[in-house]
Amino acid sequence: ANVLNACVHKQQTRVDQLQFLLFDATHSRHMEAITVPEVLLPASSVDMGKWAVVACDQYTSEPAYWQDVATIVGKEPSTLKITFPEVYLKDSEAHKKQRIAAIQNEMRSYVEKRFLVPHKGFVLVERVVDNVMRRGLMVAIDLDKYEYTPTAQTLVRPTEGTIVERLPPRIAIRSGAPLELPHIMILIDDPKCTVIEPLAAQKDKLPKLYSTELMKHGGRVHGFAVPQPYQDQVCKAIAALASPEVQTEKYGKDHAPLVFSVGDGNHSLATAKAVWEQLKAHGADPATHPAKYALVELTNVHDTGLAFEPIHRVLFNLKVDMLQAVKEHFEGRFSFEKRDNAQQMIKEVREYGNKAPHKFGFIAHDAVGVVTIQNPSHTLVVGTLQPFLDKFLKDNGAAEGDIDYVHGDDVVCDLGSKAGNCGFFLPCMNKSDLFPGVIHNGVVPRKTFSMGHAHEKRFYLEARKISM
Repeated sequence: ANVLNACVHKQQTRVDQLQFLLFDATHSRHMEAITVPEVLLPASSVDMGKWAVVACDQYTSEPAYWQDVATIVGKEPSTLKITFPEVYLKDSEAHKKQRIAAIQNEMRSYVEKRFLVPHKGFVLVERVVDNVMRRGLMVAIDLDKYEYTPTAQTLVRPTEGTIVERLPPRIAIRSGAPLELPHIMILIDDPKCTVIEPLAAQKDKLPKLYSTELMKHGGRVHGFAVPQPYQDQVCKAIAALASPEVQTEKYGKDHAPLVFSVGDGNHSLATAKAVWEQLKAHGADPATHPAKYALVELTNVHDTGLAFEPIHRVLFNLKVDMLQAVKEHFEGRFSFEKRDNAQQMIKEVREYGNKAPHKFGFIAHDAVGVVTIQNPSHTLVVGTLQPFLDKFLKDNGAAEGDIDYVHGDDVVCDLGSKAGNCGFFLPCMNKSDLFPGVIHNGVVPRKTFSMGHAHEKRFYLEARKISM
């Protein structure tokens, strides 16, 4: 088993680099799990209100949202122009290639025009949206300590299944890009609040790096530098989370230690891993190449400002009676009861949760109600529904664009009620069950939960160099 050994400082010619080290007793070697990144932040000449935009995997069925963002940004420097909103993944291959080339050219232009300035160190992030504060810490994750396979036993693991078929277009975007901009959020299981919260309690002593309002109801975000003494404090606290005593106390014996779980941006981190493996295969030096790491925001799963929300499903361009298809798949275990309106359905499914028998909402243009599935084999409702959806899409030759994974009650109800569509409304899992579940049962079904609604998602703000 991997046992945490020490935190050390490495003196470099220009900067002191703190690294979190783990000792592999089996192979007698040290392994770096996180490192202090060199973060690129927008220069003082940049309008940060137009610079920062929400994660590219949001509003994927709402092109009007992104058109509005483009209007707000105008000709100003913006992360909109150096990221690829996934709403446009449905464009033609020619348009996607043009967009990728434009993104990479814009990145180089921003570097040349010095729109980005370097800052070496962790960054404490405070995000306030809808009067709720969530805290995080910008760090760099070692991609050699991460695997996205369902049976991964690495220190950094996915929490949900990875759709490998979704990686190629994302790999095309990252390959050859000089910069990365993260919306990846990595969770730590820190119920005693020892890693991030002590920094927040001392934020008045930390230099402020940025503060800005975020567009389209995104709230406000503040960033603080974390000087060296506080970096030591962070490192020691993470070391304690990885200790055999703490791991056994929380999760029991006989398991590989788990310290970092991917909360948001699962496919983005898997893409970074895939590109790094390609670079290594072509001779990239792990000792010097910046693409060995990925910039992420570290967040405590027990942060009071962090809410788990369900991710609902919407199917488009249906040619069959979807409710009948569900009935035929689950046979005698299936039953359906209509409700007078969507709010009744939502209240029932939400309050019932993931108990057996499983219940989920169904929305179509001519019906809304609750589906019940007796004798489920999975502990989560999404684990009962998703295999059916996968099989249905495969059997019917549907494309990726014929299903969307959406946040928000109103979105699934609005899209699902349109002619030719249907929506599935799901309950959410308890966030305290996440780490024990991943350790003992492996990854949860993909798109099981979301950390907040779409407008609460991480906004692109910080960047990092990933090319030599």
